[in-house]
Amino acid sequence: MLPGARYVSMLLRGGFLLALIIGFGFWFGWWTPSGAIVLIHMLLGLIVIGSVWYLGLAQAQRGGGSLGLTIGTFVVGLLLAIVGLTQERLFGSLPMVAVQITHLLLAVLAVGLGEMCVRRIRGAGPATAPATRSRG
Repeated sequence: MLPGARYVSMLLRGGFLLALIIGFGFWFGWWTPSGAIVLIHMLLGLIVIGSVWYLGLAQAQRGGGSLGLTIGTFVVGLLLAIVGLTQERLFGSLPMVAVQITHLLLAVLAVGLGEMCVRRIRGAGPATAPATRSRG
């Protein structure tokens, strides 16, 4: 496994867990979503998205990497960022709970895709150059 992928996968899990705790705090009214706590939640979200994108690229560069999985990590990461950054504007046109559940499901999907990438990275052998045929 790539040394960086191990650390990034831990960063993905830790960032998701902390963002989830803060998000549930907003959802259940444990604290008001304003000021620094929102910025921390957003920073953790960016860490999760960046980690998923890194892992998607890393698994694509290994033997047996999947282009579809790489594209999936980028699409889900982008959707997660869009929904997360536009939640307050979406509340006016959609029910608040629907937006929050969509945001949560996209985050869980992103972590799941990241874990799939880690599994592929661990299962792949060392990165090798394409085999060349000798003429003779």
